[in-house]
Amino acid sequence: MPRVIFIRHGRPACRGIYQRDTAIPGDLVGSMLEDYAETGLDMSFPPPAQAIESISGAGAVLCSDLPRAVESARCLVPHIMPSANGIFREAGLPYGYFRRLKMKPEPWMAIMRICWLTGFHRNTESLAEAKCRARQGNDRIIEAVKINDTVLVAAHGFINIFMIRNLRARGWHPRHAMRYGYWGCNEMIL
Repeated sequence: MPRVIFIRHGRPACRGIYQRDTAIPGDLVGSMLEDYAETGLDMSFPPPAQAIESISGAGAVLCSDLPRAVESARCLVPHIMPSANGIFREAGLPYGYFRRLKMKPEPWMAIMRICWLTGFHRNTESLAEAKCRARQGNDRIIEAVKINDTVLVAAHGFINIFMIRNLRARGWHPRHAMRYGYWGCNEMIL
C-alpha cells in the first residue's frame, strides 16, 4: 500500500539574532528570518520513539534544503541519503512592516504568519504561490512513491499542511489525527 509520511523538522537550535529571549526591532526582522533559515537542529530534543516507529519502511527520503529539515531527515533515516529540494521549504514570512515595533522572535513569527495568511506577502511568496509549490512538491512525492512504496518527507509546518490537503484532494487519506508540533508525523495512504 503506497504511503507518504510527512514529518515536521525537530526543534531548531536558536542562534544569531534569532534568540528566543531577545527582542528584535522590526527593521531587523529580515535578518532574523535569514538567521532562522540557516538554523540547524537542537539535538537536545531528539525525535520521539513514535516518530521513529512511524517512518519504518521508508524507501526514499525527500526534504527541504534548509539545515533543520536535512538534519532531521538524516537523524531519522541515517541509512538513506535524503533528496533535498527548495520546493519543500516552509512558506515564507513577510517582513518590512511594523519597523518601529520591538518584540521577541515568537510573537514576530506569529504576527507575520497572520499577516501572510490575510494577504500580506512583501518580500516573500503569496499564499496562492505557496499552495502551488505544495502541489508541485506532491508531484515529486507521487513520482517517488511509484518507485518506493513508502516515502518520508521531512519539511515544515505550513508546507506540510498544504501538501497533505492537496494529497487528500487527490484521493489520499490520513491514517490518524494530524500532528503539527516539532517531529509531528502525519501518514497518508492511498
